Amino acid sequence: MIGYWAGPDEPGWPEAPAFVDPDADAERQRQVGDYLRHGTTFVAAAGHSLCRLCG
Repeated sequence: MIGYWAGPDEPGWPEAPAFVDPDADAERQRQVGDYLRHGTTFVAAAGHSLCRLCG
């Protein structure tokens, strides 16, 4: 289930922070961020959701 994360009503779903490598190279992180920012939007949905990484 891509894009579905644990929350108050979904306790068994994946925790987004578990997919973050704290030892990842800073330059590589920048490259990944640039890649994602320049991608094409496939689907967008309206609504409110808290950040799954920082709340």
